[in-house]
Amino acid sequence: MKKALYAFLIGTFLIAFLITALFALQFNAHVTINVDQTMAVMPLEGIGACAAVYEGNLADPASAALAVPQLKAAGIGALRFPGGSYADIYNWQTAAPMNGCIGWMPSQNNFTNFMNQLVIPSGAEAIITCNYGSNTNGTNAALDLGGDPNFAAAWVAFANATNHWGIKYWEIGNEIGGNGWSNYFGTKRGWELDMHRDKSPMAYGSNVVLFARAMKAVDPTIKIGVGISQPGVEHDTNASYPYNQCVLTNCADAIDFVIIHWYPGSTSARTLAAPGQIPSIVQSTRVELTNYLGATRAGRVDIAITETSAGTTNNTGVVASLFAADDYLSWIENGIMNVGYQEYHNDILLTGDQHPGQAYYGAQMAHLLANVGDTLLRAASDRGKLRVHAALRRDGRVGIMLINEDRNFGKNVHVTINGTNLATSGAQYQCGLANFVGNDPAPSHPVAPNSVSGLGNSFSVTVPAYTMIDLLIPILTDSPSETSKTNSFHLK
Repeated sequence: MKKALYAFLIGTFLIAFLITALFALQFNAHVTINVDQTMAVMPLEGIGACAAVYEGNLADPASAALAVPQLKAAGIGALRFPGGSYADIYNWQTAAPMNGCIGWMPSQNNFTNFMNQLVIPSGAEAIITCNYGSNTNGTNAALDLGGDPNFAAAWVAFANATNHWGIKYWEIGNEIGGNGWSNYFGTKRGWELDMHRDKSPMAYGSNVVLFARAMKAVDPTIKIGVGISQPGVEHDTNASYPYNQCVLTNCADAIDFVIIHWYPGSTSARTLAAPGQIPSIVQSTRVELTNYLGATRAGRVDIAITETSAGTTNNTGVVASLFAADDYLSWIENGIMNVGYQEYHNDILLTGDQHPGQAYYGAQMAHLLANVGDTLLRAASDRGKLRVHAALRRDGRVGIMLINEDRNFGKNVHVTINGTNLATSGAQYQCGLANFVGNDPAPSHPVAPNSVSGLGNSFSVTVPAYTMIDLLIPILTDSPSETSKTNSFHLK
């Protein structure tokens, strides 16, 4: 009798074990979301792009008219101008290089056209990078030829007092850590033009105070940003003069946000995995701000990633699309106010017909997941190559983004959502390899919505290789029993 009982118990245990094992094998990944675990609210300027004065057809009326509907569809809420290193040679009054500087700047890409043809019609914010590197005195070696705070203040006056454009965000220079300041200490050359006699990070911080004082005298509502390094890398590793400390302690009370540029690109696999580093980068930046500004002041200073991209030429096409979506959302859900993809043309829109570029659909999929004012949620995946983001939307839906970074295999994902009751049908958007043809780096087919069923609070979904899926599921308000329902379906 006992032997029979033992045999029965062992058999029952084995069956249960096999069922559990088969269930585990059925799914390549498990995702868990709780709508009570909120992270950050999507700001207007969250999803941005870096527009540069040297880009062909940036702000001429015909091209802008084609671009504006595309920008709105992708949720591009901020455009940075005049762009990268050109900002430190740009004369905003003449829309040309400063005296003695060389650079190609098409006349139609002047500041007024940029605002009237592109920014205002698209409903975006402008993020302006002031010239810190050069001034109108040209090449007179007897003078300090760095950027002039009064010239920047005149720009604020033209924008906000004369034209009433209400531009809020003003960066002081572009990547000034690359100005060759390390020569000041006898090391390497830089890449960023800075004609100040004193190129040290201490001087940069002190000069930012002068810029902020002059510019806020014109409009005290503007926000002043200062460029720093990613903590613990690049110039911040200088043992004698840690860059961020030298800059920030010299402009602590003058700034409203700090700026980091982030290009993690190497191999496609490493680039796609890189957004997993973002929470620790944000935490390290917050620690430095607290250490150098004090806790109270640091709490009032925002962080912006005004340049980022997938980087190397190997990371084109679908890799850039997947990276862009993950990049935008990973920064924003960790409290970053703006993420600017570099650059507007070639990556977001193509010149000529303004057709969507490789990173455009990443921005669009991020926008479809979370619109301005929607709340990003904490979401967990048990597989590194299956990235997940989620949002509690103001339109009464929960949004889920699943990104399969595996280039060879699809992922069968089991999703569990707690904290609310969800409908069993919703909308689905998909973007990935199927949107590209051959080696074309630009998407060939647009993202289109489909209605799907079999959802609810627990379901399964198949995400093809190198593909991302958005699911938007309505919240039920009159059916509490829906929380106990389990449904399964597969999207192919």
